[in-house]
Amino acid sequence: MRGDFPDFTNPMGVVRHSFIRCVQAFRIFLQEIESKFPPDRKPMNIGVIKMCICKKETPDFSKIKKLVEVMTGVLQDKPYIERLNETITQAEKSEIGKYAPFFSLTNAKGEKITRSSDAFKQKSLLINFWASWNDSISQKQSNSELREIYKKYKKNKYIGMLGISLDVDKQQWKDAIKRDTLDWEQVCDFGGLNSEVAKQYSIYKIPANILLSSDGKILAKNLRGEELKKKIENIVEEATEKEKKNKQKK
Repeated sequence: MRGDFPDFTNPMGVVRHSFIRCVQAFRIFLQEIESKFPPDRKPMNIGVIKMCICKKETPDFSKIKKLVEVMTGVLQDKPYIERLNETITQAEKSEIGKYAPFFSLTNAKGEKITRSSDAFKQKSLLINFWASWNDSISQKQSNSELREIYKKYKKNKYIGMLGISLDVDKQQWKDAIKRDTLDWEQVCDFGGLNSEVAKQYSIYKIPANILLSSDGKILAKNLRGEELKKKIENIVEEATEKEKKNKQKK
């Protein structure tokens, strides 16, 4: 990364570019504030904000918002704060507990797929974000976990799986699906790094995943390994038990 320009040779750097610019600008803003105070009299909230945003890969937006809200009018007017607020507002729309943003994307057969498509009706849904150009170890591990989960639950009526790709080349996308045995439903709008659905779900890096309830609420984000498997297991068990009770009432 050089200045405010992304490293276009690194796709992941571009994915996170707008967010990184916001963080970088905010760091400059913090330095500007700190420079106005003696070393032993810096405002406490400056240190807290730095911990929340500058030293975390995924910032705690809820804490940052509270700290920004108590800033004085002069600080609120800074362009850095405006950019930060825009990022927070978008992130809040896809928080755990909120209803998942609507999307309509095309699968490899040219069919439009949405959250309410027949294959996903009355099911919880595990969405994973990926791309054929990302050959990181974390994506390989993610694909391995997802293949295991799909093998176990592909015929289950309580949980579904959907892959959303940030690819731009249709053939590379199709080749990766076949090569990596990603047999669950796959969709892509070929918007690549500017994919609208990635913005809607505040995806700043991949691989990423989001777990939705059967009524479309966001249950969890970026669970991995045993934590993800256990969460899905619990969802299936609860849904099975609920159906049994409903049948007993009839």
